[in-house]
Amino acid sequence: MRETARSILIVDDHEDTLKLYSQVLLRNGYEVAIARDGEEALEWIDKYPPNLVVLDIMMPSLNGWEVCRRIKNTPALSSVIVLIVSSGIRRDGALQQLASECGAVEVVPKPLSPPELLTKIKTYLKNPPSRSAA
Repeated sequence: MRETARSILIVDDHEDTLKLYSQVLLRNGYEVAIARDGEEALEWIDKYPPNLVVLDIMMPSLNGWEVCRRIKNTPALSSVIVLIVSSGIRRDGALQQLASECGAVEVVPKPLSPPELLTKIKTYLKNPPSRSAA
């Protein structure tokens, strides 16, 4: 899945979110895969590492924080960009610090509009953060 810097894995347990985000990304030329929980995400990432993961926090089996930690603690996957998107959160310094500690580039609240999602993805794929900045 990683031949170009356009492969995205969307991880969310809400079908509406998976459908919306995948349609928007596919229409904009991205290669998209989906996972409905943390375990499925890790299995997919191990086989087909994406360039970027759009990751929900609150999911069955493994939560997004743990998925992010596991991705970033696997040397072969440490360059995968993780963008956390979740409902029931607000933008604040403590959450951004937690995101940074687990290796995510940012945590943003849902709903995330399609234009905002595209802007963030384009920005992070064009200018990937260094491992020390993540």
